[in-house]
Parts: sequence; structure tokens; C-alpha cells
Amino acid sequence: MKAVFLGAAAIGAAVLATPAQAQSWTPLVESRGLGRGAVICDNNGTDPSGNYLCLALRCMPGGPLEFAMIAEGGDFGDGSPVAVTVGVDGRNVGAIVMRQVQATGQKRASVPYEAAAHRDIIAALRGGSGATLTFFGTTVPLSLRGSARQIDHAFAVCQAAAPQPAAASGNLTAADVRTQLIGRDLAWEANGQNVVTVYLPNGRFEGVLSGRANNGTYRVEADGRLCWQSIARGCFRFYRDGGALWVKRDDPQSQTVLGRVTVQN
Repeated sequence: MKAVFLGAAAIGAAVLATPAQAQSWTPLVESRGLGRGAVICDNNGTDPSGNYLCLALRCMPGGPLEFAMIAEGGDFGDGSPVAVTVGVDGRNVGAIVMRQVQATGQKRASVPYEAAAHRDIIAALRGGSGATLTFFGTTVPLSLRGSARQIDHAFAVCQAAAPQPAAASGNLTAADVRTQLIGRDLAWEANGQNVVTVYLPNGRFEGVLSGRANNGTYRVEADGRLCWQSIARGCFRFYRDGGALWVKRDDPQSQTVLGRVTVQN
């Protein structure tokens, strides 16, 4: 799959005015639904179409700080997650796995920033002189000029606008489950079985249970329980205790704690 690039005009003058500016990180202001934060766009001068690929560290209104790639004039593949290897000054500093986002006229992929998974990437982007993004077999070079200042700007504006942290203890509400868990990979180990599941916004879940595919449908109850509706049936309760996220069965016949949950992306 060939990488695609975002035309400068598609970003808007408030973000990117000239090809020269594309070589420096710039503030991202709310324009054309791109959110606020920081952005860098590729422009190596060799593409006669003048197209660009942009990497942003941004937040949408009411949303978390996230990495985002924005492209125009092509696509990111078949809709599956986009795995991006990040290099800085010739060194591999980590990978970012983004989920594709529906957007009219553009191709976008994003993933919320997670300190444990992404802090080393951020540190490298702040301190390096040049970066590369490699995905679908294509490597795209990006400048890191001005990155430290603009990345700090993104953290400042997005953390100021971020929702309040979840309570340190107690059951997750239905709203908590929908905003914090739906669409993200959830992993835990119960009775020697490794469970990885993503609950999709369309009411279906997909995952792996001890190496076997595990798919079906679910619903979120008004009391916050997440209940399977096909194949195996049962309800689960997600709750916080001691600063960690846990899950247990929550049925009349079972209140078994299943394990500590890791939210992987």
C-alpha cells in the first residue's frame, strides 16, 4: 500500500500556509474539524501533486490527547488498524497503532495518548532533529524543527480541556463504559485464560480467548453492566479499586472477580 499525502489546502491557512512552513511543527487550531494541538506535515519537494501526510498531537472538543494521521487523495487500506513505526534520527523509538476514523473527504487514523506506551516516543520527538513514519511498507520523513515547543503546547491545551480523571474507586457507570472502554482493546487473565476483547460501537465484540476467536454481540445496561447477547451469555461489571481497573462477572448466579484489566489502546 502506497502512503498518501494531505494537500496543504485541505488543512487550511490557520494550520499550514506555505510548503516552507510544512517543515516546522506548528500549532493546530480548531479548523475544519481537526481539533487543537500541534502538527507537522511532510513536504520533500518531490511530489508534483503537492500532497502531504500530516502527523498531529491533538485533541478534539471534549476528547483526550491523541496521535492522529490525516491524509487526502488515497486511503489507509481496508479499514483495519494502521501500525506506524516511528523512527527518530535513524533509531526506532516505538510504534503507534491507530484506528481509522470516518471523515468526509479525508482519511484519518488516531489513537489516544497513553503515557506508558507513548512517553518514549514523545521524548524522542521532542529532542530529535528528524523523524520517519513507516507504514504499509512506505517511509515518510518529517522534520522535528520546533517540535519540543509545539508538543508542549499540545499537552497544555489538551490537558486543560480534558475530562476530569475517573474516580479512584467504584463501579463504572454506563457512560463511563461507553466513553472509556468501547472501541478499545481490553485484556485480562482469568483462571489461566488470556482474554483480549474489543467492544465495537456497533454492538458487536471481537476478541481472543486462550488463542481462540471469540465473537458475538453485547449491550451496555443502564446500571453499567456489559452483557453478552449471543453464544455465551452473561454480564460483566468493570470497576476501579486501588487505582486499577478490574472486571468481574455480575449475574445472579456469579459474582466472580475475573482479573485486572489492561486498556491497551
